[in-house]
Amino acid sequence: MQGSVVKENQPETQEVVCSSCGAGDAELMWIARDIAFGGPGEFLVVRCRHCGLIYLRVRPTPQSMVRYYPPEYSPYRPAIQDESFFLMRWMRRRKVQKRRQIVERASDCVPGRILDVGCSTGIFLDAMRRSGWETYGVEINTTAAQYARQRFGLKVFVGQLTDAHLPSDSFDVMTFWDVLEHTFDPLESLHEANRLLIKGGVIGITLPNWDSLDRMIFGHEWIGYDVPRHLHVFTPLVLQKLLERTGFCLTGAWCDLGGYFTFAASARLWANVHVRMSWLRQAIVKAIGLHGVRFLFEPFFYLCDRLGRGGTLVVVARKVEASRRT
Repeated sequence: MQGSVVKENQPETQEVVCSSCGAGDAELMWIARDIAFGGPGEFLVVRCRHCGLIYLRVRPTPQSMVRYYPPEYSPYRPAIQDESFFLMRWMRRRKVQKRRQIVERASDCVPGRILDVGCSTGIFLDAMRRSGWETYGVEINTTAAQYARQRFGLKVFVGQLTDAHLPSDSFDVMTFWDVLEHTFDPLESLHEANRLLIKGGVIGITLPNWDSLDRMIFGHEWIGYDVPRHLHVFTPLVLQKLLERTGFCLTGAWCDLGGYFTFAASARLWANVHVRMSWLRQAIVKAIGLHGVRFLFEPFFYLCDRLGRGGTLVVVARKVEASRRT
């Protein structure tokens, strides 16, 4: 049973059942808070006893979620050419190039029509358009979407994917880069992706890797949980079943695009919780963010990716049939 709760000086929250299988029977894992930005409220992290999906049983409503995405939230990045440090510009271009290569290797139509869900400030879409793709974006953050429109001239809808009401069979490729775990209903999002893709269309997804070394080291402070922005956590098996249920066939899954960035993000969360002296905590965070530090650890994180223990899982799937909403 779903409902909403409002407490004095607290955000509006809602209690939900599993969005994957609809079961209400779940095991409480722990009660979590926003340790990244100090947002208000407590949230129940549970695991569904029927399908294994990990999700927030008590979570912010869509209306109150905006307060948990402050301007300093890291995915809201300006254009790469505005980056002051040249090595960081190189790293960011390399990441965008990898994403473009993932799409083009998986797609039979190069270039084609692509929709990036959660397109943020439009950096990936701008790169795809420069490569000849017809690009569209969906972004819930008004400021980020406006940046994408004004800086790059991109077509970006502000809101949830299901609110965009785009025509069926409109796209050759859809991407959910670090987005699916943020959606309020991942099953509904994948159903909608199926509707919007042509038959044989490709979906590309990145999400925190459940089997990562990061999770084993940092536990509750793993960035993959990132309560309450991450509403769901997917094991590989749970994600595969979701894709199959929504008419997709998994064609590839591997570790990439994470490395030092995801490890550092988890380390910051760990410092926020366990380092009580503010000066020491600030020193740790500053050291983690020093330009050039990450390059010292690139060989280690490359090895983690090859062993399937990297911080980010890349998943590619193809639409094989129309989804059945049951």
